Amino acid sequence: MRVRAPLSLLLAQRYTSLPMEQITLFTPGPTHIPTRVFEKISNGGMHHRTAQFQEIYSATQELFSQLVDSPTLPLFLACSGTGGMEAALQNSCSPGDAFLYIDAGKFGERWGKIGEALGLRPIAIKADWGHSPSEDDVLKACKTNQDIKAFCTQHCETSTTVLHPIEKYLPVIRSQCPQAMTIVDAISSLTTTPLSVSKLEIDILIAAAQKALMLPPGLAVLTISKRAWERIENTEVKSLYFDLTKERKPQSQGSSAWTPPLHHILGLHEVLTMIFEEGPHNWTKRHRECSTFAQQELTKLGFRVITRENPSPSVTGGFAPDDIDPDQLRKKLTQLSGFLIAGGQDDWKGKIVRIGHMGIVTPHHLEDLFRSLHECILSTSSP
Repeated sequence: MRVRAPLSLLLAQRYTSLPMEQITLFTPGPTHIPTRVFEKISNGGMHHRTAQFQEIYSATQELFSQLVDSPTLPLFLACSGTGGMEAALQNSCSPGDAFLYIDAGKFGERWGKIGEALGLRPIAIKADWGHSPSEDDVLKACKTNQDIKAFCTQHCETSTTVLHPIEKYLPVIRSQCPQAMTIVDAISSLTTTPLSVSKLEIDILIAAAQKALMLPPGLAVLTISKRAWERIENTEVKSLYFDLTKERKPQSQGSSAWTPPLHHILGLHEVLTMIFEEGPHNWTKRHRECSTFAQQELTKLGFRVITRENPSPSVTGGFAPDDIDPDQLRKKLTQLSGFLIAGGQDDWKGKIVRIGHMGIVTPHHLEDLFRSLHECILSTSSP
């Protein structure tokens, strides 16, 4: 009789190029930082105004451009992802300008708040949480708002675990409102699903360190198209730090206008090296497998998966059954096993769990997590 190997062993054998580290952090950001990345970050003997660091800086820009298929080098900013969102809008729009944005979750609505703070006219294209606006919704909004100067969207709406179909939205924007800058927040999708700046003709792509890039919070990355640079060069920006024209020349030379996030860039170089070692195709394929695995396991535990139509490869969420308090379950999970997962936000607080599976996470790691979740549920329901 043939004996089958345990599932965990079969899964582990498929990812031999990855460091098999113990992972306890399964939130959708911050995420687990691999040991070899930590080692690069902890380099305390390098100064940012040296030829040695400038070489690493430029090499990291080249690797990032290659990863996202961008014809231009990215800018590195020492700020959070929200800082990157604000910089993108502030440099491409002037006070009083209108822009469209997708509002289907906590991070989508942030575009509106940023726009209001900058004196812009934000116009929301709304959808219920857990869903994406349709292509027709975007088309209708464009036809009634022909004067917009930008279109902003998340790729992955982290709060709802939905991956928006930007490949459908962006052609509509280009055909109906060709003057509008297309701005995409890829903070929680980048590296987990194929994304080509060139093919999608994204004007400004925004990434951040603490999600699938496996770094501590504090670094935002922007790729900016030639068309967007023309707009930026002719926009009066009432900011010193976020005036991107001040960064363009020095960053093209491996430097920066202000003190750069030196250790983040050292870490990012190592992260990108890891991605190309595994291969970008294999890297994104593994994230899809994690998403499928997480959906299956959540369903087995009685949770209703938030979306099967457009699930994010980076984070999976589910509504808890009536007899389970998701926040108490998360608390107990951490107490008993050390695992950390996320809950819901705003109206979904106390209703869902969200499980991040970005970076070097494999289905093998998720199997350990779900085993512990199952044990917590059993112990809670036991008399």
